Amino acid sequence: MNVDKINSLELHTDGESIDSLKGAIDIDISVTPFSNSLPINRINWSIN
Repeated sequence: MNVDKINSLELHTDGESIDSLKGAIDIDISVTPFSNSLPINRINWSIN
């Protein structure tokens, strides 16, 4: 896994890039709810 840009993730398997995931910015690890909170925490929430 290489993080080349601040908002881009490049995933590889057996040394080759996975094109279908090109440009992905979030991951989902099914055994933990932590990864589900990543996109939520990226939002700048404000109280109205």
